[in-house]
Amino acid sequence: MLIEWTDQISNSSQLKAIDRAAMFGDGFFTTGVIKSGKLQHKDYHLKRIELSAKRLQFHHVELKTISDHIETACIKQPNSIIRINFTRLQTQRGYAIDKDSVIKVSFILSPGPARTSEFYTLIDSIVPISSNPLLAGLKHLNRLDSVLAASQLTDNNSEALMYHQDFLVCGSKSNVFLYIDGLWHTPKLSHAGVAGIMRQSVLDGMEKNNQLYRITDIKRSHLVKVKSAFITNCVIGFQIVNRINETLIDTELSHKLKQQLSL
Repeated sequence: MLIEWTDQISNSSQLKAIDRAAMFGDGFFTTGVIKSGKLQHKDYHLKRIELSAKRLQFHHVELKTISDHIETACIKQPNSIIRINFTRLQTQRGYAIDKDSVIKVSFILSPGPARTSEFYTLIDSIVPISSNPLLAGLKHLNRLDSVLAASQLTDNNSEALMYHQDFLVCGSKSNVFLYIDGLWHTPKLSHAGVAGIMRQSVLDGMEKNNQLYRITDIKRSHLVKVKSAFITNCVIGFQIVNRINETLIDTELSHKLKQQLSL
């Protein structure tokens, strides 16, 4: 294990700017796929940025400026993954947000995703998800729950299911859809979890195609009734599940829905 020790000692009364992302996880982000020079679901990403900035008190985030920078990034790397980070810099110590804090926006581009055609396996995580209604739905920088849950996984085609008390919330990196009693269900995100871009895209697609669904509480015990399932996020897209824990499930219903929604 490589450990890097860094000592920061200042005798100056003028403090350097503190990155609140590193100190407190103070910030949020969105991650998407650029394909053929276009950010997929761009409008959804901008809405996420607007909502997150409002709820986390990131004032003066200009969507037009962000949109222009996205377009520039799409030209630079027309087939890639983009992550946009929003953090704060300030000289004042402590948790409180300084009125003079500066918003820092970082664009990180990496090679495009290698989509897989293999089915996913879902396993129950031993890591409970943190609950906070004020943060529920947001893709904030405090993702240690997901870090620990993802550490359980042994391959790229498995995903850890995370629960608040006895209720399913999401996967470590995804939203979850389950076919139970003749209807598609996805968990409520009123206490925890991320309201994913692909999740909303699927829900909107279901609405347009008159496909009934429920956003509801799903207990752990309900998993034995699941006939079909899939998971979503922007990078992996719509991925069909063929196993939940030790139980094999049908894949045809998910496959038909994927075709119906043209995903």
